[in-house]
Amino acid sequence: DQEKWVIALTDGVDNRSKNKHVDIVQILPQTNVGLLVIGIGDISHQADIEFMCKSSRSGKYIRVSQANSIDDGFKQVSEILSSRITWLDIK
Repeated sequence: DQEKWVIALTDGVDNRSKNKHVDIVQILPQTNVGLLVIGIGDISHQADIEFMCKSSRSGKYIRVSQANSIDDGFKQVSEILSSRITWLDIK
């Protein structure tokens, strides 16, 4: 089964969720989905987001201090995903 990833960028304000984090924590371990979340600044629900990431296969919470640091967060995402790629040597 091929790995799948959800990559999210958040300021921590939940204004549209249809599911609570406890529901997601129950579902993620049953899937082949990794969760990478970039959080900007001080997030009041950071512990919940970290818990969701840890409940997924190979998930991680990445905190950046300011919006102008988002590129640093995406660089970390790129490094994580690059390390998971299996390259085939086809000649």
